[in-house]
Amino acid sequence: MKKSNIIMGFIFMMIAVFAYVTAASFKGMVRSDNIGPSVWPKFLCILLGAFSFILIIQNLLSKETKDSEAEVEKTPQNFKRVVFLCLVIGIFLILTNFLGIYIAIVFLAPISMYLLGERKTIPIVSITIGMILFIYLIFQVGLKVPLPKGLLFM
Repeated sequence: MKKSNIIMGFIFMMIAVFAYVTAASFKGMVRSDNIGPSVWPKFLCILLGAFSFILIIQNLLSKETKDSEAEVEKTPQNFKRVVFLCLVIGIFLILTNFLGIYIAIVFLAPISMYLLGERKTIPIVSITIGMILFIYLIFQVGLKVPLPKGLLFM
């Protein structure tokens, strides 16, 4: 795990730098805005970079060669599950553009929960509805962020 933690630390640090540079190009609609739309993404990028740096340093300075915690089994079934979950997320991104964020979540959330081991219908349905309500209330109503409506509903 030590080697993989160092590699992941570098990968996430590169993602943080790329995202920071991208966020720096965000322009506000009103010139009088002191903060602007790039402040929060830049702050999150700095946090991601800092935590990535800490992960790298911790693993370089640790004397353990093996992780003290139990290691995840590397079976073909687990690998297939990860690949399938990545495909589901990719399909979610495509569906978001065509059907909108809310309908795409109706597909993403239950499939993801099923892949992660949840088999009971009530938690799957209630968490999906809760996610939709949370996103609607926080982003659409509270923050008035325009979310993707999809090409079908424009």
